[in-house]
Amino acid sequence: LPPALQGLDRQQKEKAIKRAPLGKLDRKIAKLRYVELFTLPDVGARTGYCRTAVSYRLKIIDKTLNT
Repeated sequence: LPPALQGLDRQQKEKAIKRAPLGKLDRKIAKLRYVELFTLPDVGARTGYCRTAVSYRLKIIDKTLNT
């Protein structure tokens, strides 16, 4: 979990993700991973991307949330 989301409840995490300057796909990935707590393969299955691509996107999402 990125430092920006640690200690937040579910609603607060959703609001933080929604406020962040993320695209539609990145927002969906962040919500699935950090709010719904899906595994990387499950997030990939829901978005149509492989686990590696999801992991790469999450690194970018983490940087965006922490700025």
